Amino acid sequence: MFGRHRARLRHTTLAAVAAVSLTGALVAATEGAAAAAPTAAPAAVSATTATTIPTTCSGLTNRIVDGQLSRYVYRGQKFTRYPIGALSFGGTVETPQAFALAQETSSQDVYFAVRTNGSLWKVTYNGTLTATQVAASGWAGIRHLAASPTGTRLYALTTSGGLYRYSISSTGALRGLGAIATTGWSGIGFISPTAPDSTFDSFVGVNKSSGALVQYLVNRSTGATTGKVLKASGWAGMKHVTVGACTGAQANSAPVIGFLDNGDAYGYFDPNAYDLNGSDLRAVGKIGSGFSGLLVD
Repeated sequence: MFGRHRARLRHTTLAAVAAVSLTGALVAATEGAAAAAPTAAPAAVSATTATTIPTTCSGLTNRIVDGQLSRYVYRGQKFTRYPIGALSFGGTVETPQAFALAQETSSQDVYFAVRTNGSLWKVTYNGTLTATQVAASGWAGIRHLAASPTGTRLYALTTSGGLYRYSISSTGALRGLGAIATTGWSGIGFISPTAPDSTFDSFVGVNKSSGALVQYLVNRSTGATTGKVLKASGWAGMKHVTVGACTGAQANSAPVIGFLDNGDAYGYFDPNAYDLNGSDLRAVGKIGSGFSGLLVD
């Protein structure tokens, strides 16, 4: 469903999940409420044949509540929470209005955050969270951030309906690459990265007006963007969707986890994740609850 050329997601492979990006740095805490037994998918969400997500597949999302950052991994029909720490910006702990995991290395994770006062911050995690201000103002119009799985591009949706992008250097420095579009993206609630190829960054998003689930391909060199409707309706209630990865015999497949506005999580399984076709997306049902707060990839 999510691309023509297979590539492993940078932070949802089983190996990365086992290490949780920094080997042994995070302490797992299984979430009882988030491991609810699967139930029927809500009518508001499109579904096909009921199934389960194989244990060789995993999905990952980051959650921020009252300034506390945690990473959630879904594997083996349950969510496990990995607490990371408090997001402190100049001594103030808060949930930013936009946040994204941009890069992962063997030594640290790099995030970018936009605070409600319009400032931009780079947040690093190497066992300890450290936030450094990049710009004191000018970012108030950014409502959503998402990074390419290659760790080389940061994308920003604006309150005025624009989509902008920035290059990310190996040291985590940003450079503006201009607007992909200055209008037309107001109805897109979010974009979440999927597996890229040698030419395109790939994202999945939901049109909150029509309820369509859409995949976007962005030419990494030119910024030219095309969209492919995967599901024409039924997804408007999703506040976030994350696309995972599988290994072994299921390597061409992917789990898809959608989080409703009420905090419930629903699982889907795509047996062919690289055909740009959403017709084979199978519903698993309700796989968790209680996911309030800001959810990001």
